[in-house]
Amino acid sequence: NGNDANDGISPETAVKTLDAAGKRLNAFVNGEATLHIVGTIYESSINFPAYDGVLTIEGDGSASSLIQTDNGFYINSDTIFKNISVSILVEYKHIGLNGYDLTFAEDVVKAEGSQKLTIHAGKGNTNMTGDQKIVLQSGTLDQIQAGPYYISAGATRTWDGNLSVVIDGASVSSFKLGDGYAGSDGRFTLNGSVDIQVKSGSLGTVYAVAGYCDSYDAL
Repeated sequence: NGNDANDGISPETAVKTLDAAGKRLNAFVNGEATLHIVGTIYESSINFPAYDGVLTIEGDGSASSLIQTDNGFYINSDTIFKNISVSILVEYKHIGLNGYDLTFAEDVVKAEGSQKLTIHAGKGNTNMTGDQKIVLQSGTLDQIQAGPYYISAGATRTWDGNLSVVIDGASVSSFKLGDGYAGSDGRFTLNGSVDIQVKSGSLGTVYAVAGYCDSYDAL
């Protein structure tokens, strides 16, 4: 539902597409903006709007308040998700962070029928400079991977910075340092460290993948 000619200020005047919503975010200049999801957003591949500040993506907490995609989705600013269900329909697709910070606040739910939910820190197939933080206060995640994902075959990528992961209510099956999507002989070096804190919730296996991550300062 929605119409991109609307102003997007209320549920009754919602816009239809994320592109239209992104254009209206420019009006929020105080460094914080909230994008309310009414009903279900489905796109084959989702790129959330860029915003010069912290963007909150918020549903209404119902099962019909849903982000659904075939090929995963990507954030383009520091982003908080809350009161929303998430469904990725194609296996081995992920939530890409593009170098930005991510928070799963209250009531982020893996929707029934979704494939595995994997969060991928770092940037896609490119070098990165800077720290990154992931905070998970809710949700059931299959894996967090850290490194420049989709590294080209024979290429070497570096990340100069540190990764912080705080699990405070979520359930995460595993953490992998390295690019599980790398092409043959793709390489990754982390010039920094990974700090993982489990305050509540759970974390299963933690490991670095030989070859996919050549070196790191500390894990």
